[in-house]
Amino acid sequence: MEIKKINIGWDVCTVHDAVYVTRCYKCCGYNHKARDCKKVARCPKCAGSHDLKDCKATEKELKCVNCEETVSRLHLRIDTNHAAWDNDCPVFKRKMEIERNKVAQIQIAIKTYEPTIMMLSETCVTSEIYQSEPTIMMLSETCVTSEIYQSEIIINGYNVLRCNSHSRHTGGVIIYIRKGVKYTETTNLVFDNNVWLLGITITAGFDRGFYGVLYHSPNKSDADFLTYFESWCDDNIENNKVYNY
Repeated sequence: MEIKKINIGWDVCTVHDAVYVTRCYKCCGYNHKARDCKKVARCPKCAGSHDLKDCKATEKELKCVNCEETVSRLHLRIDTNHAAWDNDCPVFKRKMEIERNKVAQIQIAIKTYEPTIMMLSETCVTSEIYQSEPTIMMLSETCVTSEIYQSEIIINGYNVLRCNSHSRHTGGVIIYIRKGVKYTETTNLVFDNNVWLLGITITAGFDRGFYGVLYHSPNKSDADFLTYFESWCDDNIENNKVYNY
């Protein structure tokens, strides 16, 4: 995330990517939950093979099970004298760093853009794709209508999906997907000539999930848009889809 701070009224607020690591409350490991864990229960306070409620360790006897296993496996010199839930735990901090790197890679791989010229193949959109080579590029308010041929917006090495506008002055969205990525078009909707919504589900070649781009005309009611959008989200969440915008 490039923006580090934003002003809200008189307050300056810090902005950061929402990154978290799934923790298991049974074995104290990462990337799975206790209900799915098949490992032996470990105490997050002293690394013993018992539940936390049965632990009698003092503050001086704290031992992190994750750091202890890392030292044993990789022979690293890291501090083990802390509880597994400690936010300063070296293993936890490393896991968080990995997740932040994933977010950064996705931000590089997915570009959003708002072109102001309708002949996209002749704009800086083409230049942006060739320079950064994103896996997915999503464009809002493209002003592309059915009168514009597909050949006019094609970019070498990419498949292109479009949700056309009724006007050359507003609306319309486009998604470019690098060839080799397996996907299906799941949403291509225009609501009341006010909202343009285009979505794909990726199954291979990139992080699997649902990716979408939309444009809502500022000249129309926000209330109608929000009602429609919430209904659409609810319908798709019920189908157990994962969303990325």
